[in-house]
Amino acid sequence: MKYLLTHKGAYRSARMLATKLGLKSTTSYKILKEAPIIRFGNSRGTFEDDTEFNSPEAIKLCGNSHTFSQWCKEHKINSPLYTPYNPNDKYKFPFLLRKAYHQSGKDIKFIKSEEDLEGINSENVLYHVPFYQSDSEIGVHVVNGKVLKVFKKLPNYNAHAFIRSMKFGYHYSVVNDIENNYKVAQDLVLKTFELLGLGFGRADVGYNSKKKRYILFEINTSPGLNVNTAELYAPYLRMVINVWKHYRSKTYN
Repeated sequence: MKYLLTHKGAYRSARMLATKLGLKSTTSYKILKEAPIIRFGNSRGTFEDDTEFNSPEAIKLCGNSHTFSQWCKEHKINSPLYTPYNPNDKYKFPFLLRKAYHQSGKDIKFIKSEEDLEGINSENVLYHVPFYQSDSEIGVHVVNGKVLKVFKKLPNYNAHAFIRSMKFGYHYSVVNDIENNYKVAQDLVLKTFELLGLGFGRADVGYNSKKKRYILFEINTSPGLNVNTAELYAPYLRMVINVWKHYRSKTYN
């Protein structure tokens, strides 16, 4: 049986996708006798014949916000820079304190003034992140070098002013006619995926209308999927799986 390896937080989406691909989903790399056909945000248990399509290295890079921000800086991609927080340093307000690994926005501490720093435990591993003002934010789904879907994050009545996730009162609206909308953002995302050697995922991108530029916030290698989005992913991933199976059969026979 061929496996899709995921992690607990993404198991529902992973299982939905695995079913469409004729794979078995698991969160345990220990049961695998060979490399998983697809890695869905899980970089553990590397194998000699591991997939290059969302490789363990690419997943690790995207999964660690500090490392990813440094990578973006090196490649001149506009993205918030994560630096270790030092309570003795002076920072420009507002700013964010975050952990190295995102938690659907739940790890964000929005710091507006000195008062917001009271009670912050400096022994925790926290990163200072400059506040990037964005008027709107979109999610861009990419598979195998093609943008399959773009959605816009829209606020509900009780939504947070700056943290745009479902946990903080946002819902996602599909953008129609992606051939003629958000082309600059799509080009930025496709360029980044190509540089990373990343096969699929969702990029979260904000837009600052004053500076007229896009901001790449993060790339999720285990994106949340619904039935329709999983249906879009499946044909492109199926082609990759067939190529990978053929390669492995040639290698071991």
